[in-house]
Amino acid sequence: MRFLKLTSLMMICGLVQNIALAEPQDIAVEKTIGLKLAAEMVTAAVEDCSSKGYNTVAVVVDRSGDVKALLRADNARPHAIDIATRKANTAAMLGYETRILAENIGKGVTPASITNTPNFTSLYGGFPIKIRDEVVGGIGVSGAPGGPLDAACVETAFKKVQSRLN
Repeated sequence: MRFLKLTSLMMICGLVQNIALAEPQDIAVEKTIGLKLAAEMVTAAVEDCSSKGYNTVAVVVDRSGDVKALLRADNARPHAIDIATRKANTAAMLGYETRILAENIGKGVTPASITNTPNFTSLYGGFPIKIRDEVVGGIGVSGAPGGPLDAACVETAFKKVQSRLN
């Protein structure tokens, strides 16, 4: 029994030593958007669009493209959920607006086949969410009559939370 306790203690000490020897570069620390900020952003975007008479969906994804918050206005079309999610995901993955992707495709800078990537789109209305210069998520809006109007609602959401992104 005493031997078993001593062996167990030695094993635990070995594990602790291995953990202590881990190099800093062996552990990755990533920032991602929190639920409270994500919820505030989708609410601000949908409320802004609703005040203009547009029934929209706003989606915030985290830095990995997983949905963090989604808000669908009354009477927003069901397909807008998928489109807003793809806009948010594309912006989070690329680190720039979906509008820029559309322009780059139009100029031949980026191949149009990039939109064949799952959950990608070149439709206007997707923006990366950055804290300082680090992407922590993405936001997309869909349902207004045109991408620039979707984008305007996202811009309003950013204005409401801007002080917390610096």
